[in-house]
Parts: sequence; C-alpha cells; structure tokens
Amino acid sequence: DLGTIYGEINALAFSADHRLLGLATDDNITWVIDTVTGEELNRISATAEGVHAIAFSEDGTRVATASRFDDYVTIWNVEENHLQRTAATFKTGAVQLAYGDEDGLLAIGYDDGEIILRDEEEREIIARFSHFQSEVIGLEFGADSENLLSIGTDGSLLSWKIDTTAGKTVFYPDIE
Repeated sequence: DLGTIYGEINALAFSADHRLLGLATDDNITWVIDTVTGEELNRISATAEGVHAIAFSEDGTRVATASRFDDYVTIWNVEENHLQRTAATFKTGAVQLAYGDEDGLLAIGYDDGEIILRDEEEREIIARFSHFQSEVIGLEFGADSENLLSIGTDGSLLSWKIDTTAGKTVFYPDIE
C-alpha cells in the first residue's frame, strides 16, 4: 500500500516511458520512484502547504509540481535532483498539471475552472482560458501537443485546439 509508505497521496504521474512514478503528497514531499526496481530516486520537498499536482516533461528529465495554496509552479531536474526554477502563475488554486511537447509546454488547471498555458522554454504565460464553472480535474495533451483535453467536476470534457495562424498561440474549444 503506497499510502502507508508515502503518506496521503494527492496526485500521481508517470513519465512518458512509464519508468518513473511521481507521487505528490500532503506532507509537502514529491517522491520519484523507479517503477522497474521500486527504488526511490528522489525525495523533493516542494512547498509548505502540500503538493496537489504533478507532471513529468516529455523526456522525463523534469517534473513540475504545484500546490493549490501557492501562486507558482516548481520545476525540478529529476536527473540532478534539484530545483531548476520556480514559475510564477500569479494565481493560487492549481490542482492539475500536464506537460506538452519537448519544448516545455505546461498546462495548469485550477480549482475555479481556469487553465493557464505556460511556455517553459520562453518562461512566460502564453494563454489563459476558461470554460468550466468548476474545478479542473483532468488535463492531458495529445501526442502532437496540438490538442489539450480537459475535464471539470461538472462532467464537461473539452478538447482545446492550438491555433498559431495569428503568429501567437491561441487555444479555443473544439466544439464541432
């Protein structure tokens, strides 16, 4: 029972190759575990308020964590076991994270239904969008990172498409 070993688990994520498992816990620690050997690779102390969301980068070298009580996301280097950077979101309530392509597209879902998209390569927020009237409970990029699936506690499932024709990244709900 992982809960007995690691405490109250708020979120989990696998790396793209499923070799790494990340566990976000209420005791402010993110655990990174090798799924083949069961060995604990990293123990990251992330925040004073509990870790509520976690996601691995496409290549598995970075893990993003967030607390619903902080207005930032932390980006950790998994291989070197250190904090790479803190990414400001200027908003509390993060409950879901999803990494897109290898360039570091990061989606952050909030308890008020908003989704923020960050470009980690450029280190900036590139879009904010909302459709839900309730908490985002799931986020996942498609294989090409041109679609983002999101689900809210109201039961709505949306596919967001990227439109780059205007020279900037814009998300819109694919309602067709």
